[in-house]
Amino acid sequence: MNAILTPLPWDSAQLGLPCSRLDWEPPVQARPHDTWPDEWLPDELLTAMATALHDAAHTALVVGKLPAGLCEPSAMQAVLPGWRVQMLGVEVVHHRPASASGVRGTRDARGDRDDRDDVTLYAGTADPTPFLPLAWDMLYSRYHLDPEISTTRAAALWEASITDHCQGFAQETAVATLGGRPAGIATLHLDPETVRLHIVGVLAWARGQGVGRRLLEAVIARHGHQRSLLVEAHAENRAAAALYGAVGCRPLRRYDVLHFRNLTFTM
Repeated sequence: MNAILTPLPWDSAQLGLPCSRLDWEPPVQARPHDTWPDEWLPDELLTAMATALHDAAHTALVVGKLPAGLCEPSAMQAVLPGWRVQMLGVEVVHHRPASASGVRGTRDARGDRDDRDDVTLYAGTADPTPFLPLAWDMLYSRYHLDPEISTTRAAALWEASITDHCQGFAQETAVATLGGRPAGIATLHLDPETVRLHIVGVLAWARGQGVGRRLLEAVIARHGHQRSLLVEAHAENRAAAALYGAVGCRPLRRYDVLHFRNLTFTM
């Protein structure tokens, strides 16, 4: 087993620090979800991490994901004396298989759906401005969970991410309205057999009224008959888990999310 560092240009530009991602060779991210290895050996993982990070003086921050509970943080810290290991919690990958049956229609909490309430999927660009307040609500993201990144800085990173996704980084953007106002957003990355959701959010004033479910049902109606759905959420984000479960997603895998900070790098 070999570990490699893959540069993260977007993170590096936003944080002003050279950032990388810890991948496994071949990269886990490049494998279909059903061919990921079923067995991981802790000693091999620790050795691979230590080898990859030993000479990484050019990298200040490394993002890593490991099968949940496989390696204790203290064991990782022991083999990485030049790095500070920060455990940021457990990420759950939720999966919905492709299905010709689709999903049942949404029942809104309100009984008076406005005729202007709809979900539009934009293949080009969408206006990010109404959704920038979501940047302050992404509390289960690794930016907000990292104690060395301030809340203000984490929100700025998410504002940049929301803007970039709406302006073309995402292949499609789904926008839901409520009472004729933009209320929720989901950004899509499309593979031949998979639709991956990155940003999924409903503005605070519109929560509890079925907006999130309408968003996901629209995505599934458009892509779900030929693509499976993958979306990640922090294990403690129960609202997200409930939403994904309501449209047929089931937990697929769990990962520990970590930040490795280079102690020899001046930040």
